[in-house]
Amino acid sequence: LKEFNILHSFFNRIFQGKPQIVILLLVFVILISIFYIDMRFSYNRKAKNLIKIHLLAQNHHWRGVLKMAEELPVTDRKIIFQINRALYHLGTLLDQSFAYSQFYGEHGLMLNMHYNSDVAMLCSDLFYDMGHIKESLHWAYEAQTKSELAPDVLQRIVMGNIILGEYQRAEKFLKILSKSIIYRKWALHYLRYLNNGNLIIHDKEIIEKRDLYPKTDFYSNIKNPRYDLFRLFTENTRNKMAFEYFMMYSLLTHDLKDIVENLHYLENVDYKRIPVHLEEALILFLTINKNYQLKSGSYRISEITKRRFADYTKILMRYNNDKKAARLELYDKYGNTYWYYIHYISPITTRRKIIQQ
Repeated sequence: LKEFNILHSFFNRIFQGKPQIVILLLVFVILISIFYIDMRFSYNRKAKNLIKIHLLAQNHHWRGVLKMAEELPVTDRKIIFQINRALYHLGTLLDQSFAYSQFYGEHGLMLNMHYNSDVAMLCSDLFYDMGHIKESLHWAYEAQTKSELAPDVLQRIVMGNIILGEYQRAEKFLKILSKSIIYRKWALHYLRYLNNGNLIIHDKEIIEKRDLYPKTDFYSNIKNPRYDLFRLFTENTRNKMAFEYFMMYSLLTHDLKDIVENLHYLENVDYKRIPVHLEEALILFLTINKNYQLKSGSYRISEITKRRFADYTKILMRYNNDKKAARLELYDKYGNTYWYYIHYISPITTRRKIIQQ
């Protein structure tokens, strides 16, 4: 109303003597135009960034994913999901993940527990990353029911079937893609693979996924994917992604005992040290279980992490263990720690309900 009166006064001076209806119509048109332009550009900017972050992840531009995430809401679990993927591929998932708000807990790490059609290909992407090819294909076929003949979905179905040696199925979808001007070259490239084993054994991506692929079939547990992750890395101890996601899942669900009992797998994937967030979890576990004898092989919790935990507890004690009163100071100094997550962010602690997005 204020803006309307200002514009009305302005045009009244310009069009003094003109019919009032002309002025009112001009003011109305300008206000509507300003409102439309503002809403259109604001909406498009957000929509563009949402599309861009998924395209960056699709093309493995992981630093770009983290940069773009700074402009997007962490209340969207698909954004947190891509942040966690990026952190893994940059080698920092178990060191830096709590520098980001893990608002959805384990439901921001893996999306298949609260499934809707919008996340089908994201689920496929994650399982493809860690070599769980049949589960990746399951989600790709789910995505196809919503986006029939979407090129990225068809490409995933092709690659999954080539990795599994299901060449006839791959050929069916390659022939569909070969009719596209944009994807024809890609399709013809992989059509050559179907009758030439030498091409396949020199394809780094296919060989890598076949090496990670579990040798025995098992039913996936959608409600509790912890079991799938455990099967993947215990069957193939070189599957670093499955191991890190299992440990991260355990952190997010407060399952400290799982972390302690599986710590020895660090040696199988050549860790030089215990990742920071695992150290933070171990200290918390040992504080609660004072008589527990930790078996960590050659690995030791760093003195830096021990000092940080001592300072964290001192701050809490200074506020008489009043977590609400201590929150601001703890956030300033330790907002990027597992301790802060478990006290203030975790949906288990806050009893926040997970809503599908």
